[in-house]
Amino acid sequence: MRVLIVCTVEFEMNGIVSVIMNYFRLCRKEILFDFLVHRNAEECLSREIEQYGSNIYVVDRKKKFIEYVSVLKRIIKNSNYDAIHVHGNSATMAIELLIAKKLKIKTRIAHCHNSQCNHKLMHCLLRPIFNKSYTKAVACSEEAGDWIYKGKPYIV
Repeated sequence: MRVLIVCTVEFEMNGIVSVIMNYFRLCRKEILFDFLVHRNAEECLSREIEQYGSNIYVVDRKKKFIEYVSVLKRIIKNSNYDAIHVHGNSATMAIELLIAKKLKIKTRIAHCHNSQCNHKLMHCLLRPIFNKSYTKAVACSEEAGDWIYKGKPYIV
């Protein structure tokens, strides 16, 4: 199985990255993970990921948005992913999930890590697209799941 992990926040030791790296460490023998991360990646994390044959792509999601979308499309088109697992805090995850949907990735996991976001307008505008773009809904807590999925089923 091959999975593209997308981290929509800085790839440094924070809560989201800790969860991602725990999954990676637990499952790296059974699943080949590649990573698309926002802005920068701590060198020790990049080395660990590459040591196990995984790729890590670093593109600024905010300042280089067009390049970010282009890289995401190229990565998906040139690889044979069974799933994409997007980690974030808002419906802006719709960007990655919609691209994956259009490129025929069957399993599209949205993983919410918070019960609020910094981009409230974008969150509201993208919510309808977000709701139609994922196939699996995951949250780090009931509070986060209730906030982002608004009554739709999800797992903690």
